[in-house]
Amino acid sequence: MAMNHSYSPAAGAYAQALIELAGDLAQAEELGQNLDALAGLVKSDETIRLFFADPSITPEDRAKAIQEALASRSSELFVNFVGVLNKKNRLPLLGEIASAYREMLDRKQNVVRVQITVAQKLDDADMASVQQRVSAALGKTAIIEEKIDNGIIGGLVLHVEDKIIDGSVKAQLEAMRVQLLAARKTN
Repeated sequence: MAMNHSYSPAAGAYAQALIELAGDLAQAEELGQNLDALAGLVKSDETIRLFFADPSITPEDRAKAIQEALASRSSELFVNFVGVLNKKNRLPLLGEIASAYREMLDRKQNVVRVQITVAQKLDDADMASVQQRVSAALGKTAIIEEKIDNGIIGGLVLHVEDKIIDGSVKAQLEAMRVQLLAARKTN
């Protein structure tokens, strides 16, 4: 079965290479956090984004700036990796590489990321219960991200990979409305 990736083959290749270079999972997780942070910074800061994409800046000058900015904050492996991206003119792929890396590392760690939408913030016990049930149902360690939407009235909506499981009161009321309208038309 084909996987639906949100990244290019080139981004996937760089992400896979970084995971293989990481060796142990602790270093792989740290690299992922650094990659996510840098990709987030590039996405949110237009000056950095333009610096990474500006063809008038030589790769050597960009490499010096990258070295100065990252050397004291990141591992040598991460700094070297970003240097390779710079040298190969692949810095514009940073966001895709971060996405690919997270997806591949999650697969390697048997982790699934789940977004739950609830009407009100869950307390710690309820959140732990949801995490435990989702993990058991999927046979993977679930990492839960909570989103609040009081429009669902109650219950919850799960977004797991490309699937949506709608257990909200709003969805149940809509289903009942459809059934009642259908029953009324047949009578």
